[in-house]
Amino acid sequence: MSRIMVVVFSILFFSLQNVQAQDQAGRVEVSFSLGGHTILNDMEPSPPGMTAYLGGQLIYNLTETQAIGVRYGAAAYEISSNLGNAEAWMGDIFAAYRYSWRAGKPTRIYLEAGLGVSDPIPLYDTGVKFAFTAAVGVKRFIGQRFSLGLETRGVSFVQKENTLSSQNVTAAINEFSLVLGYLF
Repeated sequence: MSRIMVVVFSILFFSLQNVQAQDQAGRVEVSFSLGGHTILNDMEPSPPGMTAYLGGQLIYNLTETQAIGVRYGAAAYEISSNLGNAEAWMGDIFAAYRYSWRAGKPTRIYLEAGLGVSDPIPLYDTGVKFAFTAAVGVKRFIGQRFSLGLETRGVSFVQKENTLSSQNVTAAINEFSLVLGYLF
């Protein structure tokens, strides 16, 4: 899936060389993400692995280089354990700050950091967890309002090692996504 996203983005990036840059200051942008969600922890009895990820973000561009926003994402996991198989959704919501480079250019590189909450890894803990996110991405404007980008995002929070343990572990998650944006 990641290879397909890189190929699609590369084709669009190199074929659209005469795109005009958009002025983002004071404008709202909505974006939708589709990609992979991977739990990086080696958990027993069965590591959850990778699944599809869907996300959405609403961003307000304060200036050409700085923005604030809200992001929501979710992934469905089927996890096997001694108790059987279970399908569970993991969701997260974050307030985020974004800093972009290459203001005024059709291709922008950005870093993003955020705080929020996340569901724990299914079958290992319960309740909502305080979480941190950090992302790096590149987006390319297409036409006057659309953009297409690639983003890798990390999510981290503390949860129980398993439902029977009182020991905590730091969960680490990676989301790699193709992002379609629309600038209002």
